[in-house]
Amino acid sequence: MGMIGKLTGRALSAAKASGRDKTLVTIFAVALIARIAVALWMYVSHGFDAQVFEFGDSTRYLAVAKNLLAGHGYSSAFEPPFAPDNYRTPGYPFFLLPWLAAFRSYLPAVATQIAIGALVPVFAYLIGLRLSLPRRAVIFAAYWNALFPATIVWGVSVITESLFTALFLAGFLVFLRWLGSPRSLRLAAVFAVVWGVAGLVRPVMEPLLAVALVTLLVSARKEWKKTLAAAAIAVAVYVAVMSPWLVWNRLQFGKWESTSLAWMNIQITYASGIRAMRDGTPWETAHVKVEEEMAAKYGLTEEVRMQPRSQELLKRLAIEAISAAPREAATILASSFASFMTHDSTADILRRIDAIPPIESGVSGTLVLLEKGPAGIVDIFSKHGVWIVIPAVMRLFWILMFLGTVVSTVVATLRPVPARYGQILAALAIFGMGAMATTIGLGIEARHRYPIEPLYLLLGASGIAVSYGWCKQAALKNFKTWKR
Repeated sequence: MGMIGKLTGRALSAAKASGRDKTLVTIFAVALIARIAVALWMYVSHGFDAQVFEFGDSTRYLAVAKNLLAGHGYSSAFEPPFAPDNYRTPGYPFFLLPWLAAFRSYLPAVATQIAIGALVPVFAYLIGLRLSLPRRAVIFAAYWNALFPATIVWGVSVITESLFTALFLAGFLVFLRWLGSPRSLRLAAVFAVVWGVAGLVRPVMEPLLAVALVTLLVSARKEWKKTLAAAAIAVAVYVAVMSPWLVWNRLQFGKWESTSLAWMNIQITYASGIRAMRDGTPWETAHVKVEEEMAAKYGLTEEVRMQPRSQELLKRLAIEAISAAPREAATILASSFASFMTHDSTADILRRIDAIPPIESGVSGTLVLLEKGPAGIVDIFSKHGVWIVIPAVMRLFWILMFLGTVVSTVVATLRPVPARYGQILAALAIFGMGAMATTIGLGIEARHRYPIEPLYLLLGASGIAVSYGWCKQAALKNFKTWKR
């Protein structure tokens, strides 16, 4: 939190010098008030039950923190023998640890996340300014992140979203400054520290770091050799930040890896997706059946699957499942990427608070479209009536953001350096996260897009603004020609 606060302070100082400080303060205040209001409403409306802030992955992160406090070591198990595992990286459990130790409650952690989450739209605004994107698009992206209900609810839940997103965006902001001074060793080190900590919160940063450094070297052009020293410092600092966790994994499991999550995810999600497609059942139903079969046939209960020693078997099973059904696997891959780019959580959040009835599309809305075309979507509408309009309209919104991002990425190649490469890196981060998210298969949700959503909105809204400008100019030109 101190690191993020220091970076924010410097950013605010820079913004103040450019006369933008009032907008920044307003964005932060609106985001903070909205998060406090939603968190209080959730807590009070559920009878002051703190579990309202738990969701899905929360239990495992809390288990690690509680096991560390109880002296059981680093384990996400709920009961003895508390075997060590690297299923969850240590960043978020260690974020929860001091609050649980001091207060025996994670509510102070939620309060801290509210403040951290309020920084996310601030970072979005600053990144937009740094990239010299259209001001209206920047304001839109900032306030969307400040006020969108799903963004707020995920941000105040006991999961990694707020902390990881703030670190990721803070590091991205530092990188944009580094692009302007590519030989700066100080900026290289600060960038690597921030993204290194982000990598301890969620194990997805290594590919993004590699892409960022290649982008830096390409942007340096003829001076790329002089920039190598700074890039090397960034790699060394990143490895230094990650090394305690990597060394622990090597000593415990004999592997230099940050998590055992990847093959477990791929195996269970693709096997479940293939079963769902073949049986025509909801993904969640197929998921339960596959888990039961794996436990009965291989002894792969959830606890065993999390163990690094199970990864070779899970890898083999995943390859066998995908090889046996390549068409279904390819459809799941396409569907999960499309869902990452266009899925929306508005209906999920409203269902979570019992504001609307359940909406079930059978397998996956995206998959229905890929498999059955428009007729499948019409069938979903006929089953669910008016409530299906909510996810339908929001899907259209995110499709617009996707198209705008594509336009913005193409336009970025025409922009001057370094804004060009900063915008290209933002696009690569969006599509790169989408590619990594395909390991989740049909279980993908809008919250998996949460960390790059500010960049997605910035580029999407900018692309739409540029497209509107083109259309307006073309219409004006045609009108003048017609008048002649």
